[in-house]
Amino acid sequence: MRWVVIAALMFLMLTSTRVGPIATILSNLRWVPLFFLGLAALLIAVRNRALPRPLNKADAVMLGFVAVALLSSLHSIDPEITLLRGLSVLLMYGAVFWGVWVYADEFGADEVVRIIVVTAAIVFGLHLAFGLLDPGGSMPYHGRFRGWAQNPGTPGGQVALLLPLALWLALKRSRWQHWLLVGAMLLIMILSQTRSEFAAAGVGSSYFLWRALPRRRWLVLVSVLIVLVIGFTWVEVGPRLLPSGDHVTSAFNKVSPVDIEKSSEVASERGTVESEVASERGTVE
Repeated sequence: MRWVVIAALMFLMLTSTRVGPIATILSNLRWVPLFFLGLAALLIAVRNRALPRPLNKADAVMLGFVAVALLSSLHSIDPEITLLRGLSVLLMYGAVFWGVWVYADEFGADEVVRIIVVTAAIVFGLHLAFGLLDPGGSMPYHGRFRGWAQNPGTPGGQVALLLPLALWLALKRSRWQHWLLVGAMLLIMILSQTRSEFAAAGVGSSYFLWRALPRRRWLVLVSVLIVLVIGFTWVEVGPRLLPSGDHVTSAFNKVSPVDIEKSSEVASERGTVESEVASERGTVE
């Protein structure tokens, strides 16, 4: 079941990839692990003739939201899409509130967090790999890093969600691999230049560190301030240094941006001459 949870997380996060064929495959495949997680909880309930866990207020809230989502399809401008989205919420509820919950009861919440962090390491590793192999496509405009995603908000949002968990594991098991992951996440967050996600990551991580390190709160404040200063400095400096992806590619290919601008000017002049010749031919005919 561990690999089903990892697959569910991977498929959901990689759905926003800019690699067309993979995005097309994952758009439907992402629901399969969620279905099996919910199905596992259902099979356990049938086998034991009892619910895997007692119901609580969270279930009532989620089921009420699912009911509203499904009923809204009756007055939607696109009932099919609204209905499918309501069913996806129901599927997510079954996978997380029952499938993953059962797994956490069996193996502990710490194991679930470790699975999430392992998945995060794979996802952010792929971001960095795309940045090295395709620098122009990974930073297409204003020096904003997007990695394998379609826009910079995706890696920024992933860091905002997962950074507190990575910090928790790094503090609990202080290994170089864990701190390397934290450093990679901070680098991706800074390079993405996503202000709202940067603020969210700062608030969430600061709150966690403030509670986890009561005797080192001054160090937490200084560290957070340093990261914020570096991040917002890059927001101002990055667009000036790397206004387009061509400049990133040219840096790796040792071609100056001036040469790129000259080539684009020549191409535009050539296009203008060709259009004038075509118009004169049409006039003569």
